[in-house]
Amino acid sequence: MRNFLHAVSLLFVWMIAAAPPAGADVTLHQRFTVQFTPDRTETPRRVIFYGKGRRARFEGDAWRKKPTIFQFDKGLVLRLDPKKKTFTKVTLKDLENVLKDVERLVKGVDEMLSGKKSDRRRARYRLEPTDVWKSVNGFRCRMYVVRRGKKNEIRAKVWITRESDAAKEYYALQREIANVAGNLLPPVDPKLLDELERVGGTAVRIVLLGKSGLFGPIRTDMVVEKIDRRPLDDSLFEIPKGYRENADQKARDADPTKRKPSALERRFKALQKLFR
Repeated sequence: MRNFLHAVSLLFVWMIAAAPPAGADVTLHQRFTVQFTPDRTETPRRVIFYGKGRRARFEGDAWRKKPTIFQFDKGLVLRLDPKKKTFTKVTLKDLENVLKDVERLVKGVDEMLSGKKSDRRRARYRLEPTDVWKSVNGFRCRMYVVRRGKKNEIRAKVWITRESDAAKEYYALQREIANVAGNLLPPVDPKLLDELERVGGTAVRIVLLGKSGLFGPIRTDMVVEKIDRRPLDDSLFEIPKGYRENADQKARDADPTKRKPSALERRFKALQKLFR
């Protein structure tokens, strides 16, 4: 009997060790508020982020309320239209090329306005802890200030909790998204993600103090309202049954008589597909 109980206990320990780590999936309910001028603030937008492995899904108020799926394992971005039961497909490579074009354009504008060569290398962020503690949506958080560049200016404030490890999956996916989509999604610079990962914990509120002017907001407030670690179904990151590919896009892609579009045209179409 004793040997039997010992064998059962060993089997139980082995099963726990062999089981996949709990909480590998993550769902974040987020709220974003963007302020462009001191007297103009956008209505808060709510977005739900789902993460599973190398796939992510956004849905909510942003992007015309069309769920967007990033399949990094397949190199695709999918936009779903629940009303029409259609989907639009864009390759991550096309989206990455669009981002590079935008960066070159902004660099050119900077040089034209300043009359000198622009240096747009990302400055290093530094997260510094403060003695301020606060409860944010039920999480006990410590406030950090983010300093950037040689002038040591405060560029953001971050509230970080040690009560959740959701950031492990969230930051990894956010970095991949930022590398191909830039500020088309919530603007989290990969360099800031590096610092957040170094400090540890999970950021449940980030207030970015951006540049004022025509090309960007002066304040972006990102708040995590709820964190859910329950396992997610794989179907959440696939094209739903009954959906068909956008007819106009499919016809254009399949037309053999149409000339091959230039690289610039392909990139422009990639943006059209995402924001249609």
